[in-house]
Amino acid sequence: MKARSGLAALLGLMLSLPLAACTVEESGPMALETLEDHLDLAEEAMTAGPGWRFQVRGQEKLTQAEQQSEAMYSAMMERTQDPLALHVLGNVSTGKDTRGEELFVFGNTAYLSREGSAEWTQASATDPGIANKVEDPVAALADFRGYVKKTDGVDVTLTKSAYGHQVSLKADVASRELTDAPDRPWAAKARREVEPALDRLREAGVRVSEDQLTLVRLEEELVLDSATHRILTHWFRFTVRLPSGNITYTQEVKETNRGEFKERIEVPEDIA
Repeated sequence: MKARSGLAALLGLMLSLPLAACTVEESGPMALETLEDHLDLAEEAMTAGPGWRFQVRGQEKLTQAEQQSEAMYSAMMERTQDPLALHVLGNVSTGKDTRGEELFVFGNTAYLSREGSAEWTQASATDPGIANKVEDPVAALADFRGYVKKTDGVDVTLTKSAYGHQVSLKADVASRELTDAPDRPWAAKARREVEPALDRLREAGVRVSEDQLTLVRLEEELVLDSATHRILTHWFRFTVRLPSGNITYTQEVKETNRGEFKERIEVPEDIA
């Protein structure tokens, strides 16, 4: 009886192994759920509450031959949904110094204050210099919808984490001339993000034309909580090559969700 009981236990263990393996295999690419499904759920989750707080970390590099200039960016961004408003408090660090800056965005109007200046600069929120300072993961949902609608040149994938707790939406664009894709969302985003760097190069006497930019690679990823559909992280990285002096510009930004934000964002009293 003892030997038979031991054999039965061993047989039961062997039969259970294929079932466990099937569970692991199911955590691979998802075939039954579409990108649009997850974008809809994420948008509903991120716009249902009063607001969110995100930690932002970024880096940009300009490289020419063996010379390189680099800047680091860190900030805390607060975002409210109704009314839609943003508050960004951060620091920009270069090899020379670190400078603080504060940004408010209300609708299409932005107010920027840099450390060392007592005045606020008012500008349009669509100005590239302002728009590039607003790293908003919720706005990235619209970017991904554009990637899905115009898939030419971009590889968009949907995967599920090993234990099913997270869903990853990733866009990958290989090397090509930006002029070859004038109406593609990823090309428009790359051009907007690189524009302030091009302005700095022009001020330094480097002749640069937007028509001569080559995208080396662009990658963007949204990681969602599979249960709540909230955005956990958003990551964006791209490299552009400029023909003038064989210069490359690289930018990488990551935003991490730090939880709900339940306060109001209001115009500071010192803004006229």
